[in-house]
Amino acid sequence: MFKKIYFILTLITLSSMFCLTSAYAAEDNYAILMNDKGEGYQVIINQDNIFRTSSEDGSLSQTVTVDLSNDNLIPLSAGKYETAWDSTGGIFARTDINLDTKSFQGLTLYRVNSVSGYWTFYDSSLTVSNPYLLIKTVGPSDVGAANEQVVYYPSNNFTRYSGFSKYALPSSYSSIGAYFSLSISRSGTNWTLSLPNYY
Repeated sequence: MFKKIYFILTLITLSSMFCLTSAYAAEDNYAILMNDKGEGYQVIINQDNIFRTSSEDGSLSQTVTVDLSNDNLIPLSAGKYETAWDSTGGIFARTDINLDTKSFQGLTLYRVNSVSGYWTFYDSSLTVSNPYLLIKTVGPSDVGAANEQVVYYPSNNFTRYSGFSKYALPSSYSSIGAYFSLSISRSGTNWTLSLPNYY
C-alpha cells in the first residue's frame, strides 16, 4: 500500500531564510521539513490534524496540517552554509557555521561554535588580500542579552572557534552567524567579495 502525504502549512512563523524544499512524514507523530540550505526541522503533528481517505485502488491518502510556530520546530542539525562568487566570477567562497543549541522555556537558543570556510580561484589573474571573518552571537538571551563578537584574519581553508559562552534567540534583533570578506584585485582595480552567513 502506498501512502501519499500532503502538507497544508497553516501557520508560518519562520524567517525568510526558510525556503521549504521537501516535506515528508517520518512517523505518524512528526514530520520532517527540509530547506534549500540542507537544514532540517522536526515538527510535531497533532493527531487531530490528520485526515485519511482511501482511493478506489486501495491506496491511502493522508492530509496533514502542520503547525510551524517556533515552539513546534526542533532543528535536526545546527548548521548552515552560504556561498558567493565575486563580481567577475573569478573567485568562489563558502562558509559553514556550526551552532550549539540550548532549550529555554520552550524556546531554542543558539550560539556560534565555529566557522569553517575557503575560497577557490577560477581566474589566475586575480589576487586576494585581507581575508576578514567576523563571528557573532548577538540577541535576546536567557541571561538578558548576548553580545559576543570576535574577529579573525584567516588563511585559506580555515576553521575558527568563537569561544562564546552565551546563547541568543533568533529574532529580527539578533545576529547569529558570521560575515566573511576578501579584497580582490587585478591590474590596479580593487573590489570586495562579501559573504554574510547568519542564522
